[in-house]
Amino acid sequence: MLMSLQKHEQALPHLQKAIGLNPENDVSCYWLSQVQGILANTVEQKRAFAEFERLHERTFQPARMREQAQPSEVTKQALEPSVEP
Repeated sequence: MLMSLQKHEQALPHLQKAIGLNPENDVSCYWLSQVQGILANTVEQKRAFAEFERLHERTFQPARMREQAQPSEVTKQALEPSVEP
């Protein structure tokens, strides 16, 4: 909400608190990096964005691994001998 109202300085402590409460939240890290960039805090912006990328990659990596892990073998099956009438 504060971001949409262009109140970046007021949003900063709320984002920092959100990350303190849930440091694994990649979305909070992303928005923190955006606010830091707008406020010209370049070092902090880069740090927050790097943390966002790390968390985001870890969040979506298992899904990518499942997509890539396609079975490449056909399971051998035993057929019953045909019975002639």
